[in-house]
Amino acid sequence: MSVKDLLDVAGQVTTAGAKMHRQSAPATHDAPVVQRLRAAGAVIVGETNMTEFAFSDVGITPHFGTPSNAADVLHIPGGSSSVAGVSVGRSLVDIAIGSDSGGSVRIPAALSRPCRRWSSAGLPTPRHLRGATRR
Repeated sequence: MSVKDLLDVAGQVTTAGAKMHRQSAPATHDAPVVQRLRAAGAVIVGETNMTEFAFSDVGITPHFGTPSNAADVLHIPGGSSSVAGVSVGRSLVDIAIGSDSGGSVRIPAALSRPCRRWSSAGLPTPRHLRGATRR
């Protein structure tokens, strides 16, 4: 599975899609959702690029490269979780963890290949996202 670069993955730099965070120290701990998934046997393949600070619904990621849409290379990938959607749409991973405040997961799922989104009950709240709270 892949994890959006808004959630900490131990040993990886969490940039939130921002060039200014490229030189930040790697995360020392996994975000709670990543901890739970690893405990359940999930294998994290890597982190997926995202739009800067999740502030876009079109999926353009200028600092780290914008992926082409999984269904049609002439179209935008959509959403700040664009690379998460593309990684599933291209069958690079079976599952991708993203975040959705205003369509960040739903838009790439709609624009790329069919993806399923399930209830967010029991999933992390925004306090687990980089920059949403201070530690």
